[in-house]
Amino acid sequence: MSLIDLRSDTVTRPTPAMRQAMFEAEVGDDVYGEDPTVNRLEERAAAVTGKEAALFVPTGTMGNTIGLKVLTAHGQEVICDSRAHLLDWELSMLASGDMAVDDMLVSWVVEEVGGASRDMASSPLIACARSRFGLLRYSFGMVREADLLRKDFNEAMVVVGSLTKKIKATRVGRVSDELSEAAFGWAYIISRYLLLGRDASDRLNSEDFVDQSPVAGLAFYDLLYSVYQVESADVRARSATAFQGLLALRYLLGFMSNPRFARPFAKLRSDPRDRRSAFSADTIKGLLHEAGDPSPLPDSITSLVSARVSLHLAVSVGDDAVARRKHLEDALDHYAASLSAVSSGFGVGAMDGEVIAWALPEMYHAVDMAKQVFPSHLDALKDLERTILLMGEVRFGVYFNPVEECKRIKEGLKNGVGVGGLR
Repeated sequence: MSLIDLRSDTVTRPTPAMRQAMFEAEVGDDVYGEDPTVNRLEERAAAVTGKEAALFVPTGTMGNTIGLKVLTAHGQEVICDSRAHLLDWELSMLASGDMAVDDMLVSWVVEEVGGASRDMASSPLIACARSRFGLLRYSFGMVREADLLRKDFNEAMVVVGSLTKKIKATRVGRVSDELSEAAFGWAYIISRYLLLGRDASDRLNSEDFVDQSPVAGLAFYDLLYSVYQVESADVRARSATAFQGLLALRYLLGFMSNPRFARPFAKLRSDPRDRRSAFSADTIKGLLHEAGDPSPLPDSITSLVSARVSLHLAVSVGDDAVARRKHLEDALDHYAASLSAVSSGFGVGAMDGEVIAWALPEMYHAVDMAKQVFPSHLDALKDLERTILLMGEVRFGVYFNPVEECKRIKEGLKNGVGVGGLR
């Protein structure tokens, strides 16, 4: 008795008749609608499913990605099982397009689908397409901590401070898994609180946020810097055991340079005690160079951070058009280098999907700023904006709303350098 293998359509083999049909098939360019065989296939599929039209794609990954893009909007999360095909076998394709989540959703989402919030490790849910490499995975078991930050900010900061002290007391060389996982989990929870979201201006003018965000930002910085400091010697020596220290440094750089977060003014001012003093990039540059030269961080990360520094400086110089031009040129050069590193396959890292999703909207905003100081190049700059949008969608699978993203980045930059918002 022969068995029918239903594991996958890829385990089947074509019959001689099928091979002959393929050999004799009429072919053409299906992208331009000039392949008669594909056209008939699409018409047949549409008729069978009762749809107006159908689209043939050569891989299941492309089909699933298109389907999910149709069913979701930018910024929404896709929740799936930790073993889901689209997460484990499709390279988390949606991850690159969803980097603008406004709330920490782990605890209540699990409860809504029937998971046990007190034991999230055993929940059937707990995976989303963008969590594979991010800090989110460290916060899965920290429901109480997330609730604490929402309900009692001061007590949460005390807990984080205590954790930081324990890490600092660790012998130089290695932070325990227990402490590092707690540190990265808290870092994610705090970062969600500091994420400006789509209503950045409202958040930056909230009295509670004005008072609490500098405290939370310093707690985030001190917590991750303590992890890095313990393992800093091994990071500089490029030791394989320094993974946690390197991860902490990478997230510190990402957080401190990213205009979408409210960051501690004490680390971004020439006078740490005065939030109205001049902008300073010394802390970010110090972190960038602290790990040594050459940096153990991927080229895509170091170039992205350098681009962000230049973007902040372009805002900090105010009406000085000459200085602004110089900083914007530097920013665009660094953004191009970051994307080039991702595309080349050399000097890249596991989180390059995140790099692309952050970098493209920021690069678009830099071009938008450049239109004001390079009026003679206005048409070329508009073409460049269209190219960035097209490159994002076609080459990297990243879609973003330029109006929405530019507004958020603009507010974050002003806040970072001390112009408006949390000055």
